[in-house]
Order: sequence, then structure tokens, then C-alpha cells
Amino acid sequence: MNLASGKNVTAYLDASRLNKFENSTVIALDMNSSTNAAGRNETQINLASGSSVNADRTDAGSGAVGLFINYGEANIASGAKSKC
Repeated sequence: MNLASGKNVTAYLDASRLNKFENSTVIALDMNSSTNAAGRNETQINLASGSSVNADRTDAGSGAVGLFINYGEANIASGAKSKC
């Protein structure tokens, strides 16, 4: 998954919206590899310079995750931003 320069992902959620997604944690970008992956480099989140990812809860509760990857790589270029 590639987030191009100048593009932004924002996940500001409360418990009501999280319940609709059947999740309890705010996650802006979430990617999982498959059992067929031969290596970590087959699954990637790539943030280009000038892109941004923002995640936060808008009600009481703890935690937010900007980037989550299960068996893969997160590559963040200089000038990209992630705020949680």
C-alpha cells in the first residue's frame, strides 16, 4: 500500500463508530500478510515524503495506532508524518 505525497489518512473515532467496525482500538492503516508470503517485503505500507497519517480517539478511552502491519514492512520516508 502506497500513500503518495500530499495524501493524508485520518482516523478520529469514538466507541460508537469502533463498535460498528467490531474493533476497540483506533487504527488508521492496518495491513496483514497471508500465510503464502515468502518474506516480509511482500507486504508493505509505504509513506511518501509529504504524506501523513493521523489517529486518535474522540471520546474516553485509550490508545490509537497510526500504522499496524502483521508480518511486513512499514517504510516511512523523510518528511512523512504520523501522529497518534
